[in-house]
Amino acid sequence: MELADLRALEAVLKTLEPLTPEERERVLRWAVEKLQVKNLSVVDGTLKAKERDRPTHVDRVFEKHGGFDTIGEFVAAAAPKTDVDRVLTAAVYLQDFADDPQKTLTGREINDQLKHLGFGVRNITDCINTLKARSPQHMIQTKKNGGARQAWKDYRVTRAGIDHVYKLISNGDHDAEA
Repeated sequence: MELADLRALEAVLKTLEPLTPEERERVLRWAVEKLQVKNLSVVDGTLKAKERDRPTHVDRVFEKHGGFDTIGEFVAAAAPKTDVDRVLTAAVYLQDFADDPQKTLTGREINDQLKHLGFGVRNITDCINTLKARSPQHMIQTKKNGGARQAWKDYRVTRAGIDHVYKLISNGDHDAEA
């Protein structure tokens, strides 16, 4: 941490210490908004990453299902018909429901979760390459670990990939209601 950061933290603590918890919350909320600090919100007294802005169909999915406690519930709600869409669905859950908003995924991590659900894929790399080849891309590679051609790579699901999965879920909801 830089010296300037430490001085700023010290000034914030000195300023906020005499205030009540409600006053601190009001001041911090105002500061976050005024300084346009992105991806932060105060919930139950703790600072957490904000939910990403989601399209309306995603909101409808959460209203109907009340959220998803497990990857199994999420995959079941999406009911993907192909291995590629199963990989994408698992990746969306692992990325979107992670504590770290910048989480990256490996093919092994995705396939391990699918195996636990009984849906392991024979070649995870082929599935991910198919998702990368879609237009718009549903997954992107963010890093390669090592110099070998077959080194483990890190991936992220794109906004288009996330939207695709939530549309699968909302379409399944629509079919069930019809």
